Amino acid sequence: MSDQKRDGFYLEQYKSVQGNENWFQNLKFLGKGGNGTTFLVISTSGKLRGGLFALKVFHMMSSERRQERFLEEARFLKNNSHPNLMRQLDEGTYSGHPFVVQDYMPKTLYQEIDGKPIDFGKALLFSCQLLSALNSLHTESLIHRDIKPQNIFINNLNAFIGDFGLIKKVEKITDSDDLSDFNGYFAMPRYYRTPELISYAKKESGLDLRSDIFQLGLVIAQMFTGRNPLINSQDVYSPIELEKIGHIEWKHGGLVAKTIKEMTSMNPNSRCTIDSALSRFTGLVETYFKDHEEFPLVTTLLRGNASADASAS
Repeated sequence: MSDQKRDGFYLEQYKSVQGNENWFQNLKFLGKGGNGTTFLVISTSGKLRGGLFALKVFHMMSSERRQERFLEEARFLKNNSHPNLMRQLDEGTYSGHPFVVQDYMPKTLYQEIDGKPIDFGKALLFSCQLLSALNSLHTESLIHRDIKPQNIFINNLNAFIGDFGLIKKVEKITDSDDLSDFNGYFAMPRYYRTPELISYAKKESGLDLRSDIFQLGLVIAQMFTGRNPLINSQDVYSPIELEKIGHIEWKHGGLVAKTIKEMTSMNPNSRCTIDSALSRFTGLVETYFKDHEEFPLVTTLLRGNASADASAS
């Protein structure tokens, strides 16, 4: 069988697939990426019965290395417990293709931003959640390496980091195959590359967790300003240049801009830590909400809290 045929995958609409613990029925094709094809499914039996989920099937069967990455991602998803990291709810194999079942998140942060700044209160909340999720990864010495709006999923006022295909234990980033993926453009995130990823691809240095902080800084800048400050270059290995963050509206917008600048410092030793950034953003959430209690976003949240308090009493 040719590699092209091996790498193809088709799941008939309304076809049922059996996971390890549940059955799922394919409702709709959602999309195809480099390694996986994703479908919207409904669980028809098991403890998840009645729920809507995303079923991601690995299709690059010609590449053992990519398959191992898919399975490594599945192992991570199965064991993670942070509320702002995508979860794995079931897994299995269909026609020889491994698959995982995850929460269905219909919107990405890329779609939420849509070329313009998002609601300031939302951006603060998302920043806190993403920093908290990244801190959880780094506590386990795990580096994500592909943090970008397309890999962050939104459900109402909650943000979730997903797509863990490049995740690695920092101390295990030693194999030549991994390095060749970055050197060969396959894994390098062109618009969210970092000084460390470029040095790594050039075999000039190893990687450390602070590379993720730089990437998340770019994402946070995009939430508050509507644009990614990284200046695009035809050569993904050329030195990184950033545009000025510029003015961010609100009386404490300067602190937001300062934090972004520190997160995206070219010198990792000067880079803002996750703990420091998280402390600033959580403090700003309280200040902002006190100043904007009449705003629809804040009113909705306060009503939600009031309802929860009433239910508890």
